[in-house]
Amino acid sequence: MLCLLAAFVLGRTGFGGDLSHDKAVYAYAGQRMVEGEAPYKSIFDVKTPGGYFMCCAGVSLARKYGIDDLLGIRVFHLFLACLAIPCMFWLGREVGGLWVGLFSALLFLCFVPWCLDAGGGPQPKAPMVLFSILALLYTMRRRWLAAGFFGSLAFIIWQPMLIYPALTLGIGWFAATGQRERWRQVALVVAGSCLAWMPVLFYFWWHNALGRMVDESVIFLIQLSDRTGHSSDVTLFKIVRMFVRFYDLAAIAMVIGFVVVAALTVGLVSRNRSLTKICRSPLAVIVLTYPFPFIWSLMDFQGPSDLYVLLPYAALGFGIFLKRALFETFSREEDAAESLSLPARSGVWMASGICLGLIGLAYMNMRYRPGEGLRQQREGIAKIEMKYGKKARYLTVGDPQFMVLTRRVNPNPYLFVIMGIDNYIEAREPGGFQGWLDGIEKYNPDVIVSSRFLGSSAKRWYDWLGKRYRREKIGVWTIYVRSKSG
Repeated sequence: MLCLLAAFVLGRTGFGGDLSHDKAVYAYAGQRMVEGEAPYKSIFDVKTPGGYFMCCAGVSLARKYGIDDLLGIRVFHLFLACLAIPCMFWLGREVGGLWVGLFSALLFLCFVPWCLDAGGGPQPKAPMVLFSILALLYTMRRRWLAAGFFGSLAFIIWQPMLIYPALTLGIGWFAATGQRERWRQVALVVAGSCLAWMPVLFYFWWHNALGRMVDESVIFLIQLSDRTGHSSDVTLFKIVRMFVRFYDLAAIAMVIGFVVVAALTVGLVSRNRSLTKICRSPLAVIVLTYPFPFIWSLMDFQGPSDLYVLLPYAALGFGIFLKRALFETFSREEDAAESLSLPARSGVWMASGICLGLIGLAYMNMRYRPGEGLRQQREGIAKIEMKYGKKARYLTVGDPQFMVLTRRVNPNPYLFVIMGIDNYIEAREPGGFQGWLDGIEKYNPDVIVSSRFLGSSAKRWYDWLGKRYRREKIGVWTIYVRSKSG
């Protein structure tokens, strides 16, 4: 039932939302994987590779059943997101019983940004929530192998999620009552992590792209990235304002949930002054991982999707709040659902009504106009191809969406240049940045699709472009057409 309710709510927006820049990066990498070219070689990107594999699965299914690549990707992501709802129920039930599980799962469907990204992706952080929930659940249950596996799956999608397998490893170490048990639990967590990572590492080794993966997703971020204009300019006030704007009334429930989990954290720490005692509590993984997403958001906040990792805590805390508030108001009875008295049932109905009311508001708030954004993108592409021909040579710097929707292959892996990628080009490409420009000139594209170029080399790029190409705006696309003099 929860899966069906999730499919109904998450499917509210359809699959026709516009394809944004970040989502196109994942989709393009997935398309190229199906064609046999590994990410990081096909497209430069700083993210860990989990999102690419999910897009590859979606593209594979799409081509098997003869549907559009993007539709296949979005259906697959929606399927994974729907699974997060019953998993949230199981996590809530593990923490506080049946009703906490039910209220937590229902509240999860009130988070509008997450609901929009579930079927309007690919946004890997939406299905990533599934793996983070399972990591929390299996760590609570002391299923170390599964906890290490799902925590590492979350890490493969987004680097900050390293906190899940790392803390699971630490809990396994400190919660053990003997040396033999300690090493057994640690070995199981490590084995679970290896089960998640080994196929990924083998894939990149097989495609001779393991070095590129490390270079782009680790070394680049440490040595060459430039975050100017990104997280450094984001203040706490801006984060709060974005939080209230995107989550609407659900933001109130989320704040209540955050406060409840914070109270649980303080209570557990105050009752158990030693780390060993804290780790032996089933709630250890909840309270120990809880502060890190907040800290990371203050350090490196990119947008609403960075808050998705906090959603299980918000839902869990609000579920606990509803159960305690309404059961203590109406009855002292707990989880015997089949034998609840009338006052207890009144509390259940009231809590369920609150959750369903929030879901209804979220459902009505999804003003996404299904099909409009993507339709405009496809119409613009049709006009460009009608004017300049499908056989013209196209290149993109800043708009990977174009390559995804036309199923074209960019002649180089730099489909966008932001955050210091021009520094990487200067340091790694033969001839540096000028050598890269010479490569584009040698390819001699008829049309360059480029709406943005951010970096210290932006002036050089636009000077080079202006001397050889003339700018046009066709629909939603900004293109540069080779001039006769160029």
